Amino acid sequence: MKRSTFWRTILPLLLLLVCFGLMIFGFLRLRAMEKTMRLDDATNMVWVISQTQAEALKLRAVLSENPGDQDRIGQQYDLFRSRIDMLTEGPQLRFLEGLEMEERMLEAARRAVQLDPALGPLTRAEELALSREMSELGRALNRAANQAMVGEWQRL
Repeated sequence: MKRSTFWRTILPLLLLLVCFGLMIFGFLRLRAMEKTMRLDDATNMVWVISQTQAEALKLRAVLSENPGDQDRIGQQYDLFRSRIDMLTEGPQLRFLEGLEMEERMLEAARRAVQLDPALGPLTRAEELALSREMSELGRALNRAANQAMVGEWQRL
């Protein structure tokens, strides 16, 4: 075998095989991580619920500490809204359906959306109503997290 043949054919083929092998290894690792995440969906749900509950509590705190501050309220409301949207869509909503909590969460999300500060400045009465909604939602989220963990324990 000539030296030039090695550099032109064998070395590129070896490099392709190494790259292909690394690609297969990466794919297998990705599948293993996906499988692990699917098995641990209750933990994922508890995290999503706790994040939503934390943002609801923060929004309630902002409403009580900064009444009338539309910018601060709007910013915290947007954070809360992103969490509640994540909770009421896709696999999280299907998980809530399994807990029979989806209607409660969807209704709470609908009521909170009606009090969106982006629709217009909130009156003091609307701020108080939003604060009450966050309090009720917090209790519902707490029950949902408890049901998720109890259901996971029973399943195990």
